[in-house]
Amino acid sequence: MSFDKRKLKRELKRPVDQLRAALLYPFEIYWKYAHDRDFHTNIRMTNGEQPVDRKVAIYLIYQPKKLAESTLVTCEHLQRHGYAVLLVSNTALSDESKQRLKPVTWKIMERPNFGYDFGGYRDGVRFIQDSDLSLDAMVILNDSMWWPVFENDTTLARMERSQHDLMGMIIRPFGKRRKAMSERPQHLQSYFYWFNAKAISSKAFRDFWDRYLPSSFKYNAIRRGELKFTEAMKSGGLSIGTLIRFDDFFDALRQKPSDYLNKVLGYAAYKNAAQTAQSHALQDAATKDDVWRENVFEFINHVEATSEFHMSFQVNCMDLLGLNHTKRSSGEPKDSPHHVARDQFLKAVENADLPSPIPLVLAEIEERHRIGAQAVGR
Repeated sequence: MSFDKRKLKRELKRPVDQLRAALLYPFEIYWKYAHDRDFHTNIRMTNGEQPVDRKVAIYLIYQPKKLAESTLVTCEHLQRHGYAVLLVSNTALSDESKQRLKPVTWKIMERPNFGYDFGGYRDGVRFIQDSDLSLDAMVILNDSMWWPVFENDTTLARMERSQHDLMGMIIRPFGKRRKAMSERPQHLQSYFYWFNAKAISSKAFRDFWDRYLPSSFKYNAIRRGELKFTEAMKSGGLSIGTLIRFDDFFDALRQKPSDYLNKVLGYAAYKNAAQTAQSHALQDAATKDDVWRENVFEFINHVEATSEFHMSFQVNCMDLLGLNHTKRSSGEPKDSPHHVARDQFLKAVENADLPSPIPLVLAEIEERHRIGAQAVGR
């Protein structure tokens, strides 16, 4: 039986976090009041050059070192799809950065990093509501990911065609097995949300942001924000959808030949040494018959039950499902799934098993993989 040090550390830290959360609560009520009272002096607004019409994107960034080139790529992509960008920066921007952002934004908001991403989302929503716009669609996203990675991205078009009121890239946990193994409620990952007109004007949407208590303690920020938001929207009668689903991935794999399945195993990022060893054994099997295929499918199901499948099988989710983003995570050890997934992505690009990414984005991914947290961007 393997000993998971990281899991033990999390378990020991939890009661400390819970105590700190309780002690901070009365102070956070006052800090929210003070922030809202001084809202117009706490934020600095700069006009961009893009007009606003019926679609808006709140794009939250935190880039204290330097403006990442990929930020401009994302803004331009949103603009091309008709979304006027309200760029919300949780740190001050240089005059040079603002000059570069103006041609691809509607408004630029600079604010203190109060409440992390959801604190910035809330201020962006407040500004849009105060602007009294009539909207058909809204995107709320942040720069914890590169998006789009490849040209000809269909993310927004697919979301706009959906029958759902609220869409996300990924929902977590995945399926009944993950849900049974986790204390966290099922929720859309918070780095990308899409809303239709019904959702934007709904009482559930307004009430969530009015009542949301921002926190600069990450434990509170995650639990009140990302973990509560999806359920609040669901409880308010909004339909929830996700772009990337494991069932679709698994169905697509069923149609693929054995040599493709072998590549899936080779490009995967595994959670532990046991999974890696099992994958190698399957790849090295002398016979790739129907029995082997079923063993592969059973193994992939096992990996999905214990991990985030879009990260474990990122390369092939990009190939089969049109996944067009990858996370910026930089603080993990070299053997972590995030780091390994990025390494496998770069190998797939080099081997031409994935198309060539947007050059500016690829350069940043390579820099992040090479030097980690010292790279530009969060």
